[in-house]
Formats: sequence, structure tokens, C-alpha cells
Amino acid sequence: FLRIPPDRFVSREKEASRDEKVDLSAKTLKNWLFQSTHDQTGEKIVRDVIQQFNSKPFNHGNVSIVRTGKDEIEALIEGKNGLKLPIGRRGSGVQQILTILAYISQANSPFVGIEELEINLSPETQGKLVTSLLELVNSKSGPVRQIFLTTHSPHIGKRNEAQRRGVWMENNETLVKKPTEADLRHFFKN
Repeated sequence: FLRIPPDRFVSREKEASRDEKVDLSAKTLKNWLFQSTHDQTGEKIVRDVIQQFNSKPFNHGNVSIVRTGKDEIEALIEGKNGLKLPIGRRGSGVQQILTILAYISQANSPFVGIEELEINLSPETQGKLVTSLLELVNSKSGPVRQIFLTTHSPHIGKRNEAQRRGVWMENNETLVKKPTEADLRHFFKN
């Protein structure tokens, strides 16, 4: 089971020592991308992440990792106009999408759990990301067979393409059940 944590904000990074293997996290995304391009398996994973990020439904642009001054590395996103901007200047939703795609692409797990998928994503982007995740599961091209989402977003929770389960507390007891339309209206009040 791969758990993708809700902390998906990309930060400044010093280049890690080449002797130090970096595990993927939001705080090490740039180093992970950079180091992964230096072996055959990792390079393919990074290429897949960048292709997904730059393709429909996202179309966010091409990603490159560069060394900057003071031993830092940066992820640059090249938009359709050719302008390359640091990922931090492209918005937190873009950072989260790249991080989520990296986690899923590098995982060899049939089960993925994503906490609070909607954090800093517009309703439109939430929809695109859920659609992409459903396509990933339905494609059978990779190892991912099920994705579990925790959400408070009505734009995600009211979708009915996938099975939904609600978790409620009643009389100090946890109940897990298939939500009714009334449950969904009550929980996702606008």
C-alpha cells in the first residue's frame, strides 16, 4: 500500500550528495527527480512523470531539473510560450500534481491512498486529477489497481464513477457505509 501524504508542497532544496540516496517526498522531490535520471530504471520513471505532467488533462509543461547557485537545484516548468519558471512560481496545485504523479509512477504498489487530494486544487483541476486516476486504474497498464481517496471536497465526493464509502461516528462507534444521496447532500453542504 502506497500512502501519499497531504504534505505535497515543494520547497527549496540543496543538492544532495551523490553518495546519499534520496527517497521521494515533497521536501526532496527535486533531488529525487535529479538522482533518478542517473540510472536506467529511474530515468524511465522520470520520463513517464514528465510526459503525464505535460499531457492531457494537465498540460502543465515540460519539466527540467537544473543546478542553480549556492548548491541548490530547481525544477523548471516550461510553458507553451517557452518561458521557464521555477515550480514554486507556478502555484501549489501544479506542485501537488507533479508530486502525486511522481509518487504513483515510482510505486510498485497495487493500492494507493491519497489524503486530501483537493488541497490547493481548483474544482476543475480536482476533476481532471480524479479522471486521470480513474483512467490509470482502468488502463491496467501499471501496477495500480485501487486508489483510496480521503476528501472533504464535494467536487470529488459527489462523483459516482467509483465506489464511495462514508465514515461516520454515531454513539461513539465508527460506521463505514455506502452513502445515500441524502448523506452526500448533508456532508457536502455548499
